[in-house]
Amino acid sequence: MTRIWDMLCAPGAQKAFSSAAPTQCPTTSVTTTSSTSEGFDEKRTSEELSVNSIKGLNLKTKARLLDRWLDAVVRASGSTTMFGSVIVGLLIWGLLGIKFHGEVDWQVFISDAQAILSYIFDSLLMRQSLNTYEDNLDVTTQLQSRMTSHIRMLDAVNTAIADGTLVQGPPARPSDLELELPRESAFGRCVTTFSLYFGHIGTVGVYWVGVLVWLCFGPRNGWSNTWQLYMNSATSALMTFTFVFLANIRERHAKHARISTDAAFKLDGRLEQRLRHLTRDNIPNPTVTVPPQTCTLLQRAIYYYADVVGTLVGILLLAVVMVAWLAIGPVLGFDANWWLIIGTYAGLIGLHDGFVLLNVQAHLRDHEAAQYDRVAVLEQTLFATARRPTPVQVQLPENALSFKLSLRASTAVGRVCANAWAVVGDVVLIVGLLIGSSLMSWDTTGQLLSNVPPSIIESFLMIILLPGHNWADAARRNQLDNIYRNRLDLLAWLEGVHHVDDTLLATKKAPSVIVSSLSA
Repeated sequence: MTRIWDMLCAPGAQKAFSSAAPTQCPTTSVTTTSSTSEGFDEKRTSEELSVNSIKGLNLKTKARLLDRWLDAVVRASGSTTMFGSVIVGLLIWGLLGIKFHGEVDWQVFISDAQAILSYIFDSLLMRQSLNTYEDNLDVTTQLQSRMTSHIRMLDAVNTAIADGTLVQGPPARPSDLELELPRESAFGRCVTTFSLYFGHIGTVGVYWVGVLVWLCFGPRNGWSNTWQLYMNSATSALMTFTFVFLANIRERHAKHARISTDAAFKLDGRLEQRLRHLTRDNIPNPTVTVPPQTCTLLQRAIYYYADVVGTLVGILLLAVVMVAWLAIGPVLGFDANWWLIIGTYAGLIGLHDGFVLLNVQAHLRDHEAAQYDRVAVLEQTLFATARRPTPVQVQLPENALSFKLSLRASTAVGRVCANAWAVVGDVVLIVGLLIGSSLMSWDTTGQLLSNVPPSIIESFLMIILLPGHNWADAARRNQLDNIYRNRLDLLAWLEGVHHVDDTLLATKKAPSVIVSSLSA
């Protein structure tokens, strides 16, 4: 019984996260024997520095097969194939709408399809957010782990240079290293640029102007069901596009981040290997632990719900509801009311999921930012220990005024909507809509009352998710770029540092080389 209780309480629990960067020691010790002028055999042991043995990004693998399968589904939902398929589907729907736009059943059908699709994508986006959070914690803890070792060994290098054990020559950057991290493809950059405009405050303004215009036509159309269905159809198409676009760009950015982080980690590992060669240090990189978030009971309840949705339990519940919905179809004669039932259920739950998604993303991002701030502090300590000036850090490019205003506005609105009490407010709104629909006996107009407002609100929530995501992605890329440049600078400096024994050996082979090195 205790085990079952623990399983029920597990979702939403904020746990400490621990990780350590793989230790990158020189790979092989080679012993060579040579004869001295006195006739004795001299044995010399040297270490080989192998670039091929350096490990890049090594994220934790989930133990359960079910989790790995669900993550594959999440990646597929953000794929270009899925994005293209949905766009084609929307175009087909638009073309067919020319002929069937006047039929209520047609508009109800597309409303149901949108509500179900949005419901599913809510669960997928929730899991995508939780996965990104775990990956970022893994990246930051590994960076902190390796930087802790760097600082210890850099201090030892400077001590050895001071006492003459090491000789410092001119910096020498390895020629096989790229000067910059990999860049996005041309298509990827186009998609990112489009997302900046799609989430712009101007786009949000146009959206709400459209809603106001629709409301102004309400009295003229007698607040009819057809008038409501027009807005429901428009928001259905917009929300479907927004969901699949958001999933695609987040997966696209996550993939690019993994490639860039892998390149930065390989360079960081190469720096560690060089330091260990110079210092003969074989102490493993320490494990770094990120303490769990502290949260209120209400926030814990929201995390609990997010974890359940993120395990795609919500999709299983939707499948059960759909079976029941199909079963009562013959009883209701498959009329418009029957068609609207599943859309109403998925739309109301989807509205709640949208508020939860905003809340969880904001809180997880704050926790990630705190760990990246710790990395930035260690970065400064790294260069202070090396007694080298920190290279000029590349700043994020200045955005145009309209984009600054867009970011500030979306951030402000996002913070309000992401508040835990906003989630409570959305539950109150849903209860109010259910009461209103019940008073109308759940006829077509009553069900539209529980369909149209949630569609309008959720479309708005998904649009304002974009600027926050774009800014966070740009900030992470910028910090990773600076880390990469910093490592290039340190590695070039350390490539010019050698053991005295190695320098003397080079003297026997090429006296002129060592003379110039020592004079430098």
